[in-house]
Amino acid sequence: AYLISDCVIGALNYHHYMKPLSGYTHHIVYIFINILALITNIYPFFILFLLAELPTVLLSVGSYNKRYRKDKTFGVTFFLTRILYQVFLTYKLRHHWIIVLCSLIVLPVHINWFYNWMKKYAK
Repeated sequence: AYLISDCVIGALNYHHYMKPLSGYTHHIVYIFINILALITNIYPFFILFLLAELPTVLLSVGSYNKRYRKDKTFGVTFFLTRILYQVFLTYKLRHHWIIVLCSLIVLPVHINWFYNWMKKYAK
C-alpha cells in the first residue's frame, strides 16, 4: 500500500521527482519483490534487507528541511547499506536462490545510482 500510494502521490504532487527508473519502475519492482517474499515465505530474511532504507530516511529528512540535508552522509550510508550490506547478506543467504535472484536484479541499479551520486558529489 505504501509503494502504491507513494507512486500516486508522486504522480499527482511530485512528478518531477518520480523518474522512470528511480520512481515508478523501482516501486513496481519492489512491490513484486515484497509479494515474492510473502509467497515464498522468505519474508523473515527480506526484513534483514530493510536496513538499506536508511539512506532513504536521511534523504527524506533532508527534503523536509534543507538544514538536515547531508549529501555525503547519504552517499556513505547508501554505499554501506545498499551495496556492501546487500552483497554481504546475499552471500550469507546464497542458499536461497530467490534472494540471490532479487539481489542480482536490484544490486546493479544501486551500483548505478551510487556511481551517478559519486560523479555529482565526489568532486
